[in-house]
Amino acid sequence: MELRASATTSSPLPTAVSPPLAQLHVVSGRRLFTELLGQALPGFTMVEARPERIGSGLARRGDVVIVDGAQRWRESVMPETVLSFRAQGAEVLVVLAGNDPISAARWIEAGASAVLTEDASVGELHDAVVRLARGEVLLGVAVREGLLANLRVRRHEEEQRHAPFRTLTKRESAVLHHLAEGASPEEIARVSFVSLNTVRTQIRAVLTKLGVNSVVAAVAAAYRTGWLSPTD
Repeated sequence: MELRASATTSSPLPTAVSPPLAQLHVVSGRRLFTELLGQALPGFTMVEARPERIGSGLARRGDVVIVDGAQRWRESVMPETVLSFRAQGAEVLVVLAGNDPISAARWIEAGASAVLTEDASVGELHDAVVRLARGEVLLGVAVREGLLANLRVRRHEEEQRHAPFRTLTKRESAVLHHLAEGASPEEIARVSFVSLNTVRTQIRAVLTKLGVNSVVAAVAAAYRTGWLSPTD
């Protein structure tokens, strides 16, 4: 699903437009992101808002909050951030790094008023901010429901993929982590303070529950399904 119809970045800066809002809040840890927004939206009063201060009552009704969606956000923080500003009467516009419908849907589900991508033109960004400040609805019901439906499908698929891994005991999960790090059964037994036979029994249980025939296949499945990530 296309989030933006235009990828133009060379649009001239809007002029002679009186911003209908008191403040424009920017939630981002990237200084360049905030500075570029300041250049793209002349005439607006720009206020930097850190995620750790979202409950400070900084926003007011009629304000617009731009959230840097390109940063890594814990999913638990997303609704907290959005809902805090929405509770203060502000509208929330999330700017994503790429055209990812699932990321857009997560923010919409969290309560964002609208979503744009970084390749949106200056004119599109300015128009979105002004319209939100006026209390207009940018996201149509059909688009919103379509995004959320895709998100529900994705979560169901993830649930199905992760189901076998949830059958693992805590000890079996730890063994799989060790195997993914390249540890041998002997090394796992030593650091876990159990016998080698116990570790081998746990490995067999992991393979059986995951429906694979080798340690390599088990580790590959863990990464492929997202149960393990390269940063684990």
